[in-house]
Amino acid sequence: PYEQSDIVVGKPGMGAIRNYIRKYYPEGTRVFHMDDDIQDVLKKESDKKMVPIESLEDEVILPGFRSLDEHDANLFGIYAAANAMFMKHKVSVGLYYCIGSMWGNIIRHDKDLMVTMDDKEDYERTLQYYTKDGKVVRLDNITVKTKYYGIGGMQERRTEETISEGARILTERYPDLCTSYVRETTGHAELRLRDRRPVVDVATNNLEEFFA
Repeated sequence: PYEQSDIVVGKPGMGAIRNYIRKYYPEGTRVFHMDDDIQDVLKKESDKKMVPIESLEDEVILPGFRSLDEHDANLFGIYAAANAMFMKHKVSVGLYYCIGSMWGNIIRHDKDLMVTMDDKEDYERTLQYYTKDGKVVRLDNITVKTKYYGIGGMQERRTEETISEGARILTERYPDLCTSYVRETTGHAELRLRDRRPVVDVATNNLEEFFA
């Protein structure tokens, strides 16, 4: 059971509380985040079946932070869609969307990693970490069922306008890393992530070649 000293009151607003948590903990602290609207945490069993995990610590938290150490990264997430057909029994490293309902990070007091919005803050964080580190990590065998567009919490302030505005800001801020579209099933503005920046061959990009 929790004692009163274990509860820290933050600030209202999705972006505000994410930044508060980042500032609250010392650099190097490993923090695992879970939203309160998660209904179930699932893992891929086969292409046609997902089953509930048995241990959040052993199947999500510890593998996530081990993957960060292995790949020299600082942000990990889980698969965004609860669809066994598209999930994989693997860890993806690169530019991959880390959904905001469940993720882990190693705290850094870096102003470039402070989120600036409530809607699409998980996309913003993914893009910030990718820009800073050149990679994020995603556990592609783990997903969640949530009430993301349900009633209460952020839904009291979330509108089509705020969702679309978040997508617009990020596509303008990161034009080479994301594009926006409207999902037919929900009508909400969403983002696709892809690094379209030109690849520079550092090995051959030198002054000797330039003046050859």
